[in-house]
Amino acid sequence: MSWGGVVALKPAAVGKSRLGVLPVPLRERLALMMALDSLTAIAAATDRLLVITDDPNLPGILAQEDIDAEVLAEPDGGGLNAALSAGDLALREADCDHVLAAVGDLPALTAESVTAFLAAAAVRAVPGRAFVPDRSGVGTTLLAASGVALNPLFGGQSAAAHRDSGAVPIDDLDLPGLRSDVDAPADLPPAIEVGVGRYTASLVAPQDRDLAEYVPVTVAGPVGDQTDEYAVITDSGVRLRLASAVLDRRIRFLRAGQRLHAVRAGDAVLSAWF
Repeated sequence: MSWGGVVALKPAAVGKSRLGVLPVPLRERLALMMALDSLTAIAAATDRLLVITDDPNLPGILAQEDIDAEVLAEPDGGGLNAALSAGDLALREADCDHVLAAVGDLPALTAESVTAFLAAAAVRAVPGRAFVPDRSGVGTTLLAASGVALNPLFGGQSAAAHRDSGAVPIDDLDLPGLRSDVDAPADLPPAIEVGVGRYTASLVAPQDRDLAEYVPVTVAGPVGDQTDEYAVITDSGVRLRLASAVLDRRIRFLRAGQRLHAVRAGDAVLSAWF
């Protein structure tokens, strides 16, 4: 049994509009981190993964993070469901006889939970389609198709739409990460309680179980003679410690005067990026 996965992602600058109450750099970063956690889990649980997107930066990011996925351009018009249908067709032409579609904002998703859903779908809906309702029961997080077209109906009251179209709901697995999508800031703490992946976790203040405080900073320079820790200054003049280990992997070096986006807890930077 060969499973292919497909996820459609908007470019970070226009994605996750309902997170718009967050500072723009943090909203974009959170959307990317949740997508990377989602893709990491799906890539590990499927035989082939397609990402449908017009984000020109994503192929390089996936390669940098060693996430095994093929990126295809989004088809003109039609939105999310058209993109997923295009991925479904491409996977079936590549001899994947079973296809999984997922949203890209599932930070608590794991390879084990995806595998459990696919196993349940293979028992309850072959041939046919099966889906996972989101935590609210209104939306859909995952949709699987075996021996039939995917026919995705994501958006709005998609759980009812998928059920009415003949897809089998699978909502009895004790795996809350399957249902913990994040559309709004209030959705994130429950996902954190479930346990988010390492990418999303880089933005979380452990003691608060919520997003850490966003701060733009300026690099002051290395601490002493070492290059594994830097001093950075917030716009209000607060000095923070920045360990090299929390830098975005695409940052090769730092120099005094550089500007970074960051999240902080106390006097320490938890994550920093351009």
